[in-house]
Parts: sequence; C-alpha cells; structure tokens
Amino acid sequence: TVTGTSDAITLTDSAIRRLRYLSEKRDKTQYLRLRVDSGGCYGFSYMLDMTEEPEVNDIIVDRKGAKMVVDDVSLPLVTGATIDWQDRLIGQAFVVLANPNASGGCGCGASFEIKLD
Repeated sequence: TVTGTSDAITLTDSAIRRLRYLSEKRDKTQYLRLRVDSGGCYGFSYMLDMTEEPEVNDIIVDRKGAKMVVDDVSLPLVTGATIDWQDRLIGQAFVVLANPNASGGCGCGASFEIKLD
C-alpha cells in the first residue's frame, strides 16, 4: 500500500503539462519518481525517472491530475522543492529547480548538500 499523499512538493505548470501529456499518451497514469541517493559531487543526488506504479513506501503528490511519487526516506530531504520540465536545445528533462533543504549543489543541478541547522 502507498503511504499517503503530500503537498510538500511544488510542480510547475510546465511539469504538470508534461506529466499529464505522458499519462494521456500512454492511456495510463505515469508517475514522476523523485528519489534522493547518497553520492554525487555534494553528497546527495536527485534521481528522477518515470514509473506506472507507486511502491510500498511512496507518498503521492497530485497537482491538477499530474502525479509524482517520493519515497518516505527521500521526502524530508526535498520537502518544499520545486520540480520543473525543461525543454532546451541540449535536451528535455524534469529538474529540481529549488530545494530549501539544500545549502549548495553542483553546476548541473544533479547533486546537492544538505543544509544543517
């Protein structure tokens, strides 16, 4: 069973449009999975991929029919974060635009350091 739902993460309008498009195209709900793994230049790395099924310890974020999942261990590290869909000349991707729990990160935005209070 899925753990619950959350308002802890913001999806931009661009991310919402893209997630809804992917679900409509496949005729099945597509979830963006956000996971935090140890590693990377600054100690932690964002892992973003797509899934069709939430896992046991996932929390679902639903914004206007666009859905994403975050596991219960990663959620405290990304609470308050903003997720965007970016379509640029160098490629297309979901990205973490802002994370209030990060004190710094690498230039590519894939890894971050936890803010210590």
